[in-house]
Amino acid sequence: MGYIGAHCVAALHRYKYSGVDHSYVAKYVLQPFWSRFLHFFPLWMP
Repeated sequence: MGYIGAHCVAALHRYKYSGVDHSYVAKYVLQPFWSRFLHFFPLWMP
């Protein structure tokens, strides 16, 4: 196969993204920010 070898293609098929953030910044800054932001910004807007 082109630029990616068969071994790497198999590894890409097994890859699973995990977007979990347990940092203090996410817990005490970002989560409250986005919660308040949703009250002001309508969900139907792109």
